[in-house]
Amino acid sequence: MVQALENLSIHYRIKGDATRAALYSKLTAEEQARGTPRILSEVPVFLLGIPADEGLTNKEMEALLDSAREKGLKVSDWARRIIGRADVSKDPQASELMALDNLTMGLPEYPTTTQVWEKSAEFGNKISAERFVRFAIEAAEGKIPVEIGKPFVAIMEPVAGTSGGPGVLCLGRSGGGLWLDGRYADSDDQWGPVFRFVVSSRK
Repeated sequence: MVQALENLSIHYRIKGDATRAALYSKLTAEEQARGTPRILSEVPVFLLGIPADEGLTNKEMEALLDSAREKGLKVSDWARRIIGRADVSKDPQASELMALDNLTMGLPEYPTTTQVWEKSAEFGNKISAERFVRFAIEAAEGKIPVEIGKPFVAIMEPVAGTSGGPGVLCLGRSGGGLWLDGRYADSDDQWGPVFRFVVSSRK
């Protein structure tokens, strides 16, 4: 775990030369010269060590979700369908996860799914459904702050739903608690500035 987590300043922690270089490339010369660039001090960016994927089967994922419910995480039927249909992870690397918003990635205020997924590839890799579930469990344990109205979205391979539309996992908090849910991710769907997109960082 990143030590800054204990005081929640993890939102603004950047680690890894490749990631830092990618973020600094989006800054103006004036911002770089100031030494306290907006991208690192005002935008919600953080890294967090999450247990590595284990390539769990559907049955094992169900058991993991049951343990998550015991910790207060609510899981929608839609999220369960996405998890059940997602490819089993084949990447056991324990890379850290990173959350980025539109501004951080240099995107317009309301980019499309295609724009977000393509741009996020400059900062990190797609994550598995299992990895995002583990991320959600960490949040349910109080280790990751999830604010009302500021959901996290997994940059993952979209999964076709029963209606045919592609969906991805989303973690958000409302008056009803912390929810692991799904969200449509058609190529032309738009994503507002409240969303934070979770990728696997490249070290």
